[in-house]
Amino acid sequence: MKQRVWPHISARIGRYAGLNQVRERDPDVEQAWLRVGLTGAMLIYAAFIVGADELSDGLRVAIGAGATSMTAGIWMLWRFRHSSARTPGMRFFGICADLIPLTIGLWGAEEW
Repeated sequence: MKQRVWPHISARIGRYAGLNQVRERDPDVEQAWLRVGLTGAMLIYAAFIVGADELSDGLRVAIGAGATSMTAGIWMLWRFRHSSARTPGMRFFGICADLIPLTIGLWGAEEW
């Protein structure tokens, strides 16, 4: 049963994630999914830390930076699903959505 179910599930996930191999791979969609996944994992970890300890200033900055990056990734996924245009501006937006919160987070944690 496992051999029959898993290919069906992985094909469905691949289509939803933009990884359908029938058409060309879309690195913009893949990067947006990575952005959402990694920042989502970071936010879950931050919620675990808040549950075990109190909310410090550095953790507040990290949560804000992660939420900003995750929101940008979700918006990019929505935009890519509704538009076939892949402009360089969207790539620069993705780069900024990653680097600006990271820089602010490091500055807030006094890692400069």
